[in-house]
Amino acid sequence: MARVLYLAILAFVAAYIIQYYRVKRCSITRETADNEYDFVIVGAGTSGSVIANRLSEIHNVKILLLEAGEEDSPNFLINTPMMVTTLQNASTDWSYRTVPQKHACFSLKDQVSFWPRGKVLGGSSSINYMVYSRGNRYDYDAWEASGAVGWGFDDVLAYFKKAESGHIKGHDNLGTDGPLNIESSFGNKASEWFIKAGKEIGYKEFDYNAGTGEGFSRIQYSRKNGVRQSSSSGYLHQVAKQRSNLHILSGAHVQRILFDQKDEVPRAIGVEYIKNGQKFEVMASK
Repeated sequence: MARVLYLAILAFVAAYIIQYYRVKRCSITRETADNEYDFVIVGAGTSGSVIANRLSEIHNVKILLLEAGEEDSPNFLINTPMMVTTLQNASTDWSYRTVPQKHACFSLKDQVSFWPRGKVLGGSSSINYMVYSRGNRYDYDAWEASGAVGWGFDDVLAYFKKAESGHIKGHDNLGTDGPLNIESSFGNKASEWFIKAGKEIGYKEFDYNAGTGEGFSRIQYSRKNGVRQSSSSGYLHQVAKQRSNLHILSGAHVQRILFDQKDEVPRAIGVEYIKNGQKFEVMASK
């Protein structure tokens, strides 16, 4: 038994080293930035990754993407779904805590809840449990009925599909050529028993991402061939290698936005950030 455990640990360490050096060669970040860009994006979480991807489609503009956390690809733990618990309350996490709650968190010390948020390329999509859920149709339609025109489920569905690349048997409502790969949970006996139990008490097996319905379902994940698919891997990694107009800095913690005070309404013209203990300014012309 001890020999098996030793070999398992050795295999894990070897896999980690191989993966680390394989992805290190594919780094997409820089050590330094230029003094001026057309656009500066603060934060390389999901929103920042998508904005950087879309803006860099315009070839005659220059974009800088700043991320306070580390690069994601050299971290073997991020790519390995089973290791997700090691990513929270670690260097890849801002490790926020809520204020003490009056009506919740009774089992937690001082009624304070842990609130993980990603501090890494890809943001929280690099440290979460990868469950992919669009949400229920009725929520979106209720927002539209309340005045949020254009936010009904049928309106946003096109944008979900634009982001998705899903090839799940029996689920034909997913997009098929987007940057974010969606997979179903791997088949196992426990999943089969779960679905069967639901049917025995009168529920059907259904696709919870179709928008409506009640039933039992296998979970859909943002993964590709069993490897995590974050917004960084979906929106940044490929384009950063192909587009020279997109520069990415990790470990660059923005301290403040710089404003031009001359106009009646102050205009943002750049940011101040700290990297490796040094303070830098970078300007944004547009």
